[in-house]
Amino acid sequence: YLLDSARPVTAADVAALAPLSATAEADDLLDLVGGQRPQAVSVLLARLYGQGTGPVTICIAALRHFRALLVLATETGDPAAALFRLRPPPPANRRDRIIAQARDLGRARIEKALSILIDTDLDLRSASHAPQQALVERALLKIAYLPRV
Repeated sequence: YLLDSARPVTAADVAALAPLSATAEADDLLDLVGGQRPQAVSVLLARLYGQGTGPVTICIAALRHFRALLVLATETGDPAAALFRLRPPPPANRRDRIIAQARDLGRARIEKALSILIDTDLDLRSASHAPQQALVERALLKIAYLPRV
């Protein structure tokens, strides 16, 4: 789009034309679920599926995310220090959101979310004939609507 332009191409030009990253969208999806904001979960899931991300991949990412939240929720000292014990540590732009989610959800709801995700993962890997995309969407929405304990 800058073929006839006299100015050089900048990093902002490249970023504006780059495709959306499935990893970034998966992180956005998990921020919605962990932040208990279910309004756009279905839309982001549809976009991820449209990009070729599979239900098992999303479930694994969700399990990893909620396991990290559990580590932070059980941290009695400095949760920011606990972030660096996670492997891999979350990117800098997500650290504050992850700490806030762990604090807001609390250990009991995080454990319930992990239970839902483990059951979903087992269903996805079993010989079940249930639609996998629907199983993942249902699990994520159940987590997003978990009541305060």
